[in-house]
Amino acid sequence: MKRKKLDTIHIHGINVIIIFGLIVLFIFDNKSKFVSPILALSVTENKVYYNNQYNKLAQSVVEIEDKNKIILKINDKKLKNKIAGLSAIIYDVNNNTSLWSYNANKTWSLASMTKVMTTYVYKKHCNKSIKYNGLTWSSDNALRFMLIESSNGMAIALASNCMKYRDFINKMNEEASNLGLNLNYNNSSGMDTPGTVGGRGDATSIASFFAITSMKYPEIFDSTTHSSSLVSVTNYKGEAVVQAINTNQGIEYINGARMSKTGLTDYAGGNLGVVYDIYIGRPLVLIVLGSTRDGRFQDIELLKDSIYAEY
Repeated sequence: MKRKKLDTIHIHGINVIIIFGLIVLFIFDNKSKFVSPILALSVTENKVYYNNQYNKLAQSVVEIEDKNKIILKINDKKLKNKIAGLSAIIYDVNNNTSLWSYNANKTWSLASMTKVMTTYVYKKHCNKSIKYNGLTWSSDNALRFMLIESSNGMAIALASNCMKYRDFINKMNEEASNLGLNLNYNNSSGMDTPGTVGGRGDATSIASFFAITSMKYPEIFDSTTHSSSLVSVTNYKGEAVVQAINTNQGIEYINGARMSKTGLTDYAGGNLGVVYDIYIGRPLVLIVLGSTRDGRFQDIELLKDSIYAEY
């Protein structure tokens, strides 16, 4: 009797193993029916997350066919008494309007934001290669390096390579005047020296100018949306690359970014400007002037996170 019970147990155990094996083989042979829904769910969730991040709005906004019906609003409670900067603006490029601003028409030191006008003038009036630090740079790559690293030396070299240095500064001011912007420049780098401010302007004007330049020269300013870039140059051996480290290391966290430029001097404090698409085809400009070295990055995040949509 004991022997029979033992055999029965073995038989049941073998049957369970066989059944389990058959189930595994069935699932494997029909894996697409079981695995695909799981993968699809994962992909869908990632896509929803990406859309939310890219558009900075609810998923329902992404699905709206007529995006012209979307009205962007600002949650003032997220900004009140929280911005460290002395001046700031959220500028809607398509509608040429300010969605929110604080002291946006007051004039402040621009610091290295000045280099945006240096880029504009060099591309428009010169646009030729340059020898700098023993290397030969194409016009575009020299400008990319200057903007990404905020190189004062390259800014001065480019201005002098284009025309007489003082004539270049005059041209910067002439272009600002032609565009109807409250921007004034004393040098091509934005460096402040005792008694002289490198560049001055208000947040409204600099926001408008960022919008103009990011769309006029996207091939240049796109390079400022990465934490670092390899810039092609030529040395005595032939082609080489130089790594440029972005002064705005947080820019890659802003999806849809078109442009970024920092500025920092003792007199100016911390400046930062970003152009990005809140959703495809709807660019906004965020500008903070007179903040701190670290506070400018936090200020931009506050501005960005305060935006929501009604439709």
